[in-house]
Amino acid sequence: MTRKFLKTSLLRSSVLLVLVLIALLPSLAMAQAAPEPEREILLNGLKILYWPQPGNPNVLLKLRIHSGAAFDLAGRDGMMALLGDALFPDPATRDYVAEELGGRLEVSTNHDAIDVTISGKAAGLERMIDLLRGAVVTTQLGAENVATLRANRSSLAT
Repeated sequence: MTRKFLKTSLLRSSVLLVLVLIALLPSLAMAQAAPEPEREILLNGLKILYWPQPGNPNVLLKLRIHSGAAFDLAGRDGMMALLGDALFPDPATRDYVAEELGGRLEVSTNHDAIDVTISGKAAGLERMIDLLRGAVVTTQLGAENVATLRANRSSLAT
């Protein structure tokens, strides 16, 4: 009787151990697939998260400006959308990223932030960084430019 009980108990323990290992395998695989990013904070407070992927021929850069439509002033709805449009007003920039850098350029605005995503070949990383820097540092917000952006946006809406 004790021998049969031991065999049954051992079998149950083995099955339980196998089930626990099977349950843990997906979480272990997911933990290995998503490494923690390298974090850096520049002197101006800009936070940089960096996920190295050796051997990947492509680069993805994301810039988030925490000033979305929720921060539009009363009576000035759409100001953040216009600012998002002003970052890359020339359609030739998007064509350049697609054709020369083999990637894409997207700007989206929501209630929380303006998100800029640019991707392409790793060989074009410096050019992508230059495009982002130029968009943020030298954004053209003159009265004529804003009027043109507003007209473009209203023509898209109709």
